[in-house]
Amino acid sequence: MSQPNHQIEQRVRKFYKSQKLSPEKLSELKKLAEPKPQIAPKPTYMRQLYSYAAFAALFFVLLGGGMFGVQRFYSNQHLNLVAAEIALNHAKKFDTEFSTPSIASLGSEMHLLDFSPVHPQRMQYNSYELIGARYCTIDSAIAVQIHLEDEGDGEYTLYEFRDPSAFLDDQEKVFAIDDIQVTLWKEGEVVMGLAHRIDE
Repeated sequence: MSQPNHQIEQRVRKFYKSQKLSPEKLSELKKLAEPKPQIAPKPTYMRQLYSYAAFAALFFVLLGGGMFGVQRFYSNQHLNLVAAEIALNHAKKFDTEFSTPSIASLGSEMHLLDFSPVHPQRMQYNSYELIGARYCTIDSAIAVQIHLEDEGDGEYTLYEFRDPSAFLDDQEKVFAIDDIQVTLWKEGEVVMGLAHRIDE
């Protein structure tokens, strides 16, 4: 090796040995060498898909439950209106248009009805005397209004009409409207309503 090259090499070594990092740079390099905290991996496509599906299912369950509640609320409102209409009709005295010995025989005389009136299964047959009947409307449906008296001369009005939207179930419902009690129930496709004054 030639002398001038050797001298240059020594100078280069001496120069680099004399070089030092500033404390700031040294600290920065140490931080870069430290292990980094584990970062949670980003959700995969399938994990995101499951999250969206769970959210959508929860949304539809809540929506369905809310709709059921709204439907029940409007059904109860509807029944209240039907009961109020029956109570109003009961409070009015009506003229008899049809006189027959039994409710079942009204079907042969009342041709405008789209059903045959029957004696309700919930009422004892011999406990009531049929006074008369006539047509009326309940909740915009054509109905039969039947005037009855019990053994104690209590006056009752029985209503029968077809209204499939009136009931969500077959349970009996009882309403007190002013001084008139109205009991509603369903037998087959026919809604029954029995009204009488509470003090009778």
